[in-house]
Order: sequence, then C-alpha cells, then structure tokens
Amino acid sequence: MAAGVNVPGTGFNGAATGVDLLRLFLKAELSTGGALCPTVLNCRHCLASGRPDGQSACLTAGTKDLGKAQGFVRSDLKGRLRRWLKERTLSDADDHDEEVSDESSGSDAEEHSQDLSVAITVSSFDPDNFPSSTPLIGSRKSTKARVMVLTYLGKYVNNPVQFKVALKELCSPDSQLNHLCGCGISSHTLGACVNGDHLELGDQKQNVEHTHIHTVLRLNPSGSAYRQQLSLIKGKAEGKFDALF
Repeated sequence: MAAGVNVPGTGFNGAATGVDLLRLFLKAELSTGGALCPTVLNCRHCLASGRPDGQSACLTAGTKDLGKAQGFVRSDLKGRLRRWLKERTLSDADDHDEEVSDESSGSDAEEHSQDLSVAITVSSFDPDNFPSSTPLIGSRKSTKARVMVLTYLGKYVNNPVQFKVALKELCSPDSQLNHLCGCGISSHTLGACVNGDHLELGDQKQNVEHTHIHTVLRLNPSGSAYRQQLSLIKGKAEGKFDALF
C-alpha cells in the first residue's frame, strides 16, 4: 500500500497514508456495485418478516467455498486496488504546484462528502520494498481471503479515526470476526453472510457460544417460532447474547 501520497481537496492537508487510501478504496469498492459489493442472501433473514425489527438483511458476496465464509482471490483484489490508484495518480508531467488551501483541509464531515474521483499525486510506493504487491506476469495466485474482513472494515469507512482503530483491533492475533446472524458459513445451496452490521469482533470462546445458540435457532420451524425463541434469549446471561439473531 502506498504511503505519503498527496490527495488534494480531501481534507488530508496534502498527505494521505496507506491506511487512508485503503479506507477510500474500500468506500468506493463497497458502494459502487463492484465485484465485492454485497447482495441479499436468500436465507431466513432476507425478508423483514423473518428477522427482528430494526435488523438489516443478510448479504453475501465473493466466491463460495463449502463450509467457509465467502472469499475473494487476493491477487484479484490487488489488481483492482492497483487500477484504482493508477486512475487517481498523476504522472510527473501532469503534476502541479498548487498548494492546498486552508479551506480544502476541512473537517471529517467535509472530507466524507468529497468526490473520491479526485486525482492523487505521484505515490512513494516502491515495488522493490513490497514484492508481494507487484503483479506476476503470466500467473495469478489463487490464495483467498474472506470478504467479511473488508465488509467489517466497511462499517468505518466514513470515519478515519474509527477505521484505523478497527483495522488495528482486527489485526490482533487474539481477535476474530463473529456473525451475530449465524449465517456466516457457506452451504451446498447458500452463500455466507458478509453484512458488516452482522459482524462483531470477539474471540474463539464467544464464537463457540454463538454457534451453539444459532444451532438451536435454526431448528425453529417458522419465523414466529424463531422470533419467540429470540425473545426468550434476550436478557439472559446479563444480556450477553442480546445482539444475536
């Protein structure tokens, strides 16, 4: 990821880090109908009658791997990221000496409303220092990562500070993403949920507890029985499982 890149008119006071660029890329990638843009998952929660009041529908995206969360090929994502950066990078000949005015620095709220199509000046990215980010000629690595990692971060793309905190917490070796909806595993017929609002950062113990509850919830024969079961869960264990559905 590039660092020390100038992004005129986006509230960075003339400088954007690699984390800033990742945030802007995800904001664009997850909101423009791209390859990773989530779509409604055909599950119990896809209809308002089949989920608790106020909850959004489950969403899916990426490739389906049986028994796993939805995935994407890392090399494909890197290719999209490189194209996104290239489209917004000025060549040396196109570079300009315009200074960013005080008005362009703006607040967080102003930065959120800026047009992300603005050009980025020449990057300090050095492929020799980041060989894993350099495209391989004539080959394509098939290594996958999980879409839910990106959609979880997608919850914070409008807030630079929260995004950096979420990224740091997500990188902790003791953390893992847990599905509140219980639809996070691909089956023979269905994909897996990647709705960022249905994900929370937790640990393995929490994930096991969630799995046990969702196993019981899936046995309910109807939407009304499902919602009744949820009402019985709420308030138990000092509200520890109130967010599950």
